[in-house]
Amino acid sequence: MSDNRNMILAIVLSLLVLVGWQYFVAGPQADRAAKLAQLQQTQAQTQAAQTATATTTTTAGAAVTPQQQGNQTFATRDEAIKATTRVKIDTAALTGSINLTGGRLDDLGLKDYRVDLTENSPIVTLLTPSSAPNSYFVEQGWSNPPAANAAAP
Repeated sequence: MSDNRNMILAIVLSLLVLVGWQYFVAGPQADRAAKLAQLQQTQAQTQAAQTATATTTTTAGAAVTPQQQGNQTFATRDEAIKATTRVKIDTAALTGSINLTGGRLDDLGLKDYRVDLTENSPIVTLLTPSSAPNSYFVEQGWSNPPAANAAAP
């Protein structure tokens, strides 16, 4: 009979530990995580609203070009490529260039592949400069987030 009593006591104590852990530890952690997620969401919304306001600001009827980390933002990919010093890449399969500022690989196309099946279709573009619309680039090494004040090595 005492074995049954010990078994029931162990089960009850185990349940008390589980319920106490959920109430005192896991519950407050979940509340903090929910508050943090809500705070991050509101910050992202305000930042997106500020960015949208900056890009749509006009002066005397002409659109103002927004700034991105000290670099200009261009309307087309070709303008962004022409605005920087580059080293040309031209192989049998690839075409493009390397941006000498930061050594960023951000202009690359595949010569053997086309966007669609027609002969005069443009080649497939893999990488686009960060200052152009729909940017996609390769960056190797250290980089800081836009709001960071620390110097990267």
